[in-house]
Amino acid sequence: MGEVNYAPLIEEMVWSYSRIKAFDDCPYRWYLKYIRKLHGKDMFFSDYGIFAHKLIEMYYRGEKTQKQLSAMYLQEFKSRVKGHAPNKKVFGSYFKSGLDYFKNFTPFPYNMIAVEKRVDFVINGISFVGYIDYLGEKDGELYVIDNKSRTLKPSKSMEGSRVFYASTVSVSRSLSKNHSRSRHTPHPKSG
Repeated sequence: MGEVNYAPLIEEMVWSYSRIKAFDDCPYRWYLKYIRKLHGKDMFFSDYGIFAHKLIEMYYRGEKTQKQLSAMYLQEFKSRVKGHAPNKKVFGSYFKSGLDYFKNFTPFPYNMIAVEKRVDFVINGISFVGYIDYLGEKDGELYVIDNKSRTLKPSKSMEGSRVFYASTVSVSRSLSKNHSRSRHTPHPKSG
């Protein structure tokens, strides 16, 4: 039998931070998921992040109040976070930090433009997609918030920054007629 050529599939892919990270973590698992379309078991960290982001999105879309966030977190955690944590200590740490975050949830001090905004862009002929967790405006400046569900605070690391930066530049250009500058800024609670 001849070799299978996956180049056409890869060339047609729309890349994202999570797709790049998956390849970097384990090329074989990436192959199974994105080429062979085989999906494995539920993943604790992924499920947790999706759930936390969904709650934050629901608040900013006006679907939940601040008080309802912690109640929904408690009621739906087990059904939404199906994957198994590596151990009880990790589970407890994530569960408690999420509960504390939603009990003490503080809205961003910016005028919301968008939440979970999809941004499509092309770099050197390769299609990418990114999602901006929160896009706000204050005094003519754009604020791009990237919440990291690991700590439920915006990331200060540079991990994934190239895709994030490209997403930010794409949004800034599309909104440049109305805003003078844009910046990535940490959540006010994170200092």
